[in-house]
Amino acid sequence: MRDAGCGMRVADYVAWRLSIGVLLFLSAGAAAGQSVPPLPRVVPIEGDASAARVERIGADWTVHLRTGGSTRAVPAKDLVRWGDYTDSFRLMHVVLADGSLLAAEIAHLADEKLAVDGELCGRVEIPLAKVRGVVLDPPPSASERDRLWEAVTAAQGVQDQLVLRNGDVLRGVLKSVSPDAVTPTAGLTLAFAAEGRDLTIPANKVLAIVLNPALVDAAAKPGFFVRMGFRDGSLLNVTQVATDGAFARLTLAPAVQLELDAELLQTELTLLQPSSDRVVYVSDLEPISYKHIAYLETAWPLGRDRSAAGGRLRHGGHLVVKGLGMHSASRVAYRLGGGYRRLDAELALDDGAGFGGSVVFRVFVADAADQWKRVYESPVVRGGDAALPISVDVSHAQALALIVDFADRGDVLDRGAWLNARLIK
Repeated sequence: MRDAGCGMRVADYVAWRLSIGVLLFLSAGAAAGQSVPPLPRVVPIEGDASAARVERIGADWTVHLRTGGSTRAVPAKDLVRWGDYTDSFRLMHVVLADGSLLAAEIAHLADEKLAVDGELCGRVEIPLAKVRGVVLDPPPSASERDRLWEAVTAAQGVQDQLVLRNGDVLRGVLKSVSPDAVTPTAGLTLAFAAEGRDLTIPANKVLAIVLNPALVDAAAKPGFFVRMGFRDGSLLNVTQVATDGAFARLTLAPAVQLELDAELLQTELTLLQPSSDRVVYVSDLEPISYKHIAYLETAWPLGRDRSAAGGRLRHGGHLVVKGLGMHSASRVAYRLGGGYRRLDAELALDDGAGFGGSVVFRVFVADAADQWKRVYESPVVRGGDAALPISVDVSHAQALALIVDFADRGDVLDRGAWLNARLIK
């Protein structure tokens, strides 16, 4: 599918998707008793979650949600999220300066531009200054994908880097990426200069390209954006959306524009997660203290938008962008200053625990006299359990403490996760 996707253009891809959709619809109607996939859940800032599908998105970020025979319009800023996001390893991962991930295949890299072919948007040219790197061959293992993501997004230095399959990292200057000059069907070739030598390296020997971090144009974080996830594995930080006839235009935070068929916003969109000035994610706050009490010897750090064991937060097969990872037994505290009404989150064990692990989550608040009291305690949460939604009153609280404690199996695989933990103003 990777080779076919590399040359597929928008019109061909849309026609293919629609034909597949029609076949699935007809076969579903013919299969007696076949279940219909559930609608994605929409979680508003205020009110209960419900099931709905996104019918369209306006240029003013009004999201039109349809449930049954009725449609309602909701400003994106009033939503916590709609749907879920699952990353993929079918296509290359193009990591942009703002952290967006575009699933697409490299066509060529030269003259300070990266040209890629994507299922969503066809051929796109992106200035290299807007690109952090490219994972050329995302592994099937989620933990290995996370390792390469970290290698690209956390890289430092003043040179380009190639992460090779044998584990080595080659540093120097990436001059170009292009189809093999002798046998174009053989794949891509990298022209790389290292230690005064010009090297020609087949792309199949390289896991990831990390572009010179010192040259990446890290634009200021926009005031408002929406994370949009897609079935192909793309996860984009979108600042503007516009529809022009049959096409939709998405403007990303680093001023990169993607054009796609407007129907793909209905058929391929899987996640909307807006930023909002009414919601503060706990992982974005600086803790005033963190402590882990080791069961034996291993000390576990606080994971901010990461699992307790490292890597990105995952639950139920989905990747969760925001949240805290805490191993038992640990405690983290934050100063609130009485500025929030509620703490909302979904409690679970990270997918890395499998069906192991068992923890109890607790929430404490402190008043102006620094007197602490417990305001929430969960039942025992085990690996493989569905995420447990909570909403805790923290009105007038001056400080907040979150605790993950042992339950009934020591601390083995106790990878607690406060998924989408957020404070509501």
